[in-house]
Amino acid sequence: TKANSTLTVNGNVSFDYNNKGSTTVNFTNATGVVAEVIGKPNATVVVENDTITVSGLDAGNYVLSVTTITDGNHNNVSETVNVTVNKAKTVLAAKTVNAVYNVNKNLVITLKDSTGKSVSGVKITVKLKGTKTYTTDKKGQVKINVAKLVPKKYTAKVTFAGNSNYLKSTANVKVTVKKAKAKITAKKT
Repeated sequence: TKANSTLTVNGNVSFDYNNKGSTTVNFTNATGVVAEVIGKPNATVVVENDTITVSGLDAGNYVLSVTTITDGNHNNVSETVNVTVNKAKTVLAAKTVNAVYNVNKNLVITLKDSTGKSVSGVKITVKLKGTKTYTTDKKGQVKINVAKLVPKKYTAKVTFAGNSNYLKSTANVKVTVKKAKAKITAKKT
């Protein structure tokens, strides 16, 4: 009769969204292992020697199945471990703006994840003389022209409410709009 191969998966896999996580395996009477995230054929699973790396999953909980690759004298064995993909932390950043009334100047707000990758196509709310919702561009940015604001000091309250893959973040940004200097010119007559 065939002998069984052995397999040990050394721990669950945990990582933040838009990153990757890994675990290691030990096996005997096998030439290697194959692995897959159950029910998620689009997940990226890479097996290199005794290390399995998982990526390409939304935030949530999954199961990783690992099976030995054997010859004709040994039976395959399988093990499963949990895969946890955490929501990624986010950071809202914007520089203080000093503008002059009626002169084009933008408040530029950037949303990035904890690894510095831009978060595009999500909604952020900006409270600056009223509250408006904007969608971040491919650079994770929103640009708001402040040239028409009444001259004074403002604090823009910026909020990303989070979503299924990203955690909430907030920021306060100082915006100062100064009065334009008047120019008086006279024509010779």
